[in-house]
Amino acid sequence: MKFTGASHSPTFLASWQNKTSGKDALLQHMRDITRDLEALQLEIHGQLAANTPGQKSPHFFEDVNAVQALNNFKVELDQIRRILWFYIEEATRAASGD
Repeated sequence: MKFTGASHSPTFLASWQNKTSGKDALLQHMRDITRDLEALQLEIHGQLAANTPGQKSPHFFEDVNAVQALNNFKVELDQIRRILWFYIEEATRAASGD
């Protein structure tokens, strides 16, 4: 006899439950980005520190596309800073029972 019923594939809920929680994934992503930002900071600092006093800016900053990328990066970091500030204030308020 041939089986004609619906196959029992994992439901969305079951497959979601087997994954790392969203909070854990987000925290790991933040840790990874923090590590990348630390490395980027060292790299940028290295570019600036390589510049001897009285010398022009590093060539990196003479490139219009690089300056635009730097400005875009700053805008995104400023936005992240505002979001983090809000969440930290909310977490502090919640922890103090307000």
